[in-house]
Amino acid sequence: MEVASSAGILLVDDEEHFNMITINLLKLDGHDASAVCSAEDGFRFLEEHRETDIVLLDIDLGDGMSGTEALPLIIERYPTVQVVMLTSNVTLDTALDCMKKGAFDYLTKPFKKEVLMKIIPAALSRKKLIRLRDLYLEILVHDLKNPLQSISMGLDAVDADEEAVREKALNLARYGCWQIGSMISNILTITRFEKASPSLEFEEFLFEKEVQDHLGSLIQRMHFAGRKFAVILDKKKDIILGTDKMLFLGILSNLISNAIRFTQHGDSITVTAGKKDSRHIEVKVVNTGSFIEDHLRDKIFDKFFASDFHTENRKQNFGLGLTFSKLAVAALGGDIRVESRRDPMETAFIFTIRNHRK
Repeated sequence: MEVASSAGILLVDDEEHFNMITINLLKLDGHDASAVCSAEDGFRFLEEHRETDIVLLDIDLGDGMSGTEALPLIIERYPTVQVVMLTSNVTLDTALDCMKKGAFDYLTKPFKKEVLMKIIPAALSRKKLIRLRDLYLEILVHDLKNPLQSISMGLDAVDADEEAVREKALNLARYGCWQIGSMISNILTITRFEKASPSLEFEEFLFEKEVQDHLGSLIQRMHFAGRKFAVILDKKKDIILGTDKMLFLGILSNLISNAIRFTQHGDSITVTAGKKDSRHIEVKVVNTGSFIEDHLRDKIFDKFFASDFHTENRKQNFGLGLTFSKLAVAALGGDIRVESRRDPMETAFIFTIRNHRK
């Protein structure tokens, strides 16, 4: 049986006895619940607890601001918070009006506990979808700037007199197109993983040959943009790998692309591979241009963290590539971790996947 997710819930109602009973019920069900008696106190609470998921908002709050007046302000100031309206004497018109203003749902008091407990997971799902939509939009708007600039610059110079300049312009435009395609592929794959377990196509291949071919194509694309660096493949011995080849190479591409963000001109990225045990192989992608703090090493794989963090830290924009990598590694029966040091500066992404070689 699936355990329901815990929610941060604020109850705004001027009936203290009702508040006490409802809060106790919510806490017994594992939720982080609090109550206030006025809309004004509710706004103060939300300002101090921005992680709140759901507001249970009474329409009639007695003196002061009413629930219907507070609703649009909550939606405006805290757009991911899901508001469920409460009332003792609701009419259909009132309920529809609240829904039009952005309320997730409404309940007529007194309500059964079972009804409220069904609304909570639905409200959490809606909040997740809103955050996911906002995340993708924010990352796309931010990350599309560079590839679009590459395409624009390339097209501007495509009619140049010198053949070398024209070729460089076309390569720059090709690189921008590849970047956009990679971003779209990551988003579609992440969405597919979150909706259901994707079907995998296992096949056996020689690790060195496939990786060398793939790296050659990847490096060529990067060189199109004038990025000069080396990727060193260091394998302990020939490895025959049985896995979903496209997914595996997608992980490698994203980790190398992430390493490239921090690779200076003339530096190298090292890819090391070897058998971890009889059933797993381990791959390490190392760059010498970044350091990741201990407390961030698990968080950087989360898609919501990617958005929140790169907004404030433009120099360390992890995008969605790491989210893709973590989901893909898990699907291939493995795990992924980060090791990083400041002096000398180095960051390694290490992933292990199951080898399904027969």
